[in-house]
Amino acid sequence: MSINIVELEKEVALFKDTLVIDTSNDKIVMLLDVCEYGDNIYWMYKYKNTDYKVPFSFEWVPLKGFIDKKKYTSMVNMWNLVNIDKAI
Repeated sequence: MSINIVELEKEVALFKDTLVIDTSNDKIVMLLDVCEYGDNIYWMYKYKNTDYKVPFSFEWVPLKGFIDKKKYTSMVNMWNLVNIDKAI
């Protein structure tokens, strides 16, 4: 199976800068991007004002549009209080 980075970028564009669940460690993080390093593909996240990457083999779970709007807005407000980069 060939992985198409352009298709992944389109998927990420829908949720870029929103809060998601990083399934590699079950944390709520902000989704930044998807990128290639050499032969590998990584998801790029922000957590506690630090950018980090996770191998493509792990998935992320979107929250915006999938949980109650009031609850998501509350999560974003809390995130934005303690992080320099703001989630939407």
